[in-house]
Amino acid sequence: MSQHAEFIQCVLELMGTPYIWGGKYPASGLDCSGLVTHALHKVTGRDWRATHNTDKLWTGLPEPRFPRCGDLAFYGGKSETDVEHVMVVLPIDGDDGPQELVIGACGGDSRTTSLREARRRGAKVQVRQGVHYRDDFRGFRKLPID
Repeated sequence: MSQHAEFIQCVLELMGTPYIWGGKYPASGLDCSGLVTHALHKVTGRDWRATHNTDKLWTGLPEPRFPRCGDLAFYGGKSETDVEHVMVVLPIDGDDGPQELVIGACGGDSRTTSLREARRRGAKVQVRQGVHYRDDFRGFRKLPID
């Protein structure tokens, strides 16, 4: 199995894991970059979380010409070059043609620091319809694996 396929499988296996701000481990909850870096660590053995948060993933990875399954979608912060959220691209063939879904730890924010708060807000690893589920979409970055 390719690293790309392993990465997607790992992300999908974490569906429903609670979103916890700053979360790095599935057992205690994950935030958006925690999900991505945990899955990358499982696949590559590198501890991406030690060196990469959402900002560093955005600035440190190349922009693909066309996103493919497993690439990363980023969402904005205070300026056009600032990012604060990351999701994983899952293009699928739907009844009405190709659709682009994204999966990630979402629904919470810096106040989502407990499992109780995550449940109250519905904050967890989940699928959203299209990269434009938020209006502050910034762009894609290529997943740093083959």
